Amino acid sequence: MKKLNGREVKALFVLSIVVPIGVLATFRLAGILQGPITISETITLEPVIWKRERPYLLWRIPGNHLLEVNHSTHEVALTEVLWVSDYDDNWFGRGPATDFGIYNISVSVQSGFVCSVKVDFDEEYPWSFAYIHHSEINAPNTTIVLANLKVDKMIDRGKNPQLLRDNTKASLSTISIGKPNRVLLANGSVLYGYNSPYNHTHQIQIATEVVYFNGTVYKKIVQPVQFTIGPDNNNSLEDAEEIGFGIHEAYLDGRAEGDLVDYYKIWLEQGQTIKIALSYPEGYDIPLIGIGIEMCVYNPNKQIVSSLLYGKNTTTQVTVNVNPAGWWYLKTNFVVSPYTYIIETFIVTSQNGEQL
Repeated sequence: MKKLNGREVKALFVLSIVVPIGVLATFRLAGILQGPITISETITLEPVIWKRERPYLLWRIPGNHLLEVNHSTHEVALTEVLWVSDYDDNWFGRGPATDFGIYNISVSVQSGFVCSVKVDFDEEYPWSFAYIHHSEINAPNTTIVLANLKVDKMIDRGKNPQLLRDNTKASLSTISIGKPNRVLLANGSVLYGYNSPYNHTHQIQIATEVVYFNGTVYKKIVQPVQFTIGPDNNNSLEDAEEIGFGIHEAYLDGRAEGDLVDYYKIWLEQGQTIKIALSYPEGYDIPLIGIGIEMCVYNPNKQIVSSLLYGKNTTTQVTVNVNPAGWWYLKTNFVVSPYTYIIETFIVTSQNGEQL
């Protein structure tokens, strides 16, 4: 399984699991066929791992935390874009909750037609719950947008738990109108209640199932996404979290039992020149007080070689000339208020001095 971090991530996976003929699944799709259909092959794609750090209290997460997953073959193309929004530590007195959204799930086939699209939210933790947002209980801007689809079933743990399996928190099923070669499900939203203490880590399985007819047989694609949200465990040099070059996003909170400090380690080669930048997510307000986060860089001997204070009108990056090679460490610590922040590490020159 591949771990994905950052504000926008794209992946392309395929792991084909062929269902033996002797145990072919059959079921009825209302509105498409008069009788049951037989699925000749189920293709389960490799799960995509999506991780978020769990804030301690109410926190407004900028709306650019997207996950994009793409799957394409000569028969079918599936694009799924999910987002995660605000974290509320006590949603209407029912405990911590997060908004999930479906920006869009689009499916197209070269031949034949799309039969159905289904999205399930599952978790083993018994006390969590979910509400599917739609026009009956929310403002018009949360109305689900469907193209060549109609809702078949919309059930969730918040409103009708008796209709769900033990671990299913919400399920949205749609079926096609006619026999379209392209369908779209967009603007869906699920309020997910964790109902757990801050130190609990949740693993939520979000599975998208697509059934289509390729002109000869019926097939099913299953795209699993595992969303993990929990407190970090990188609060000392000994427990430093390993990162690589690129973008890493995290959270600091100086209140009560919040997250005061984060440590990271990155392997660097002697002779490299790298830059380490500190910033806030796009659309994020820089602290009015001035300084929000302090960052320190340690060499392999765990000695501080550079530091910066980030906020209004301050330095946003440091340059490090690597000597010696080994694990170098970064420390970020809270100064004023809780913040989501971004560390970006990139190479300026290589080991042989070439400009990159």
